[in-house]
Amino acid sequence: MRPGRGRTGGAPHPVRTGLLVAATITYNVIEAVVAISAGTAAPSTALIGCGAGAVNHPTPYGP
Repeated sequence: MRPGRGRTGGAPHPVRTGLLVAATITYNVIEAVVAISAGTAAPSTALIGCGAGAVNHPTPYGP
């Protein structure tokens, strides 16, 4: 194995990075929908705020 590649170094794999970012965004959107729906049904301002905050979570590789 060449230096700077593999598990110990080098740049992250672009496909894996993209999949991780997509999975994180999908999870955050689902979390927001569930929390806002539950907060509306309850009615709970805390749950609605938690759902709104889920939209602001950063992705693993960006702001």
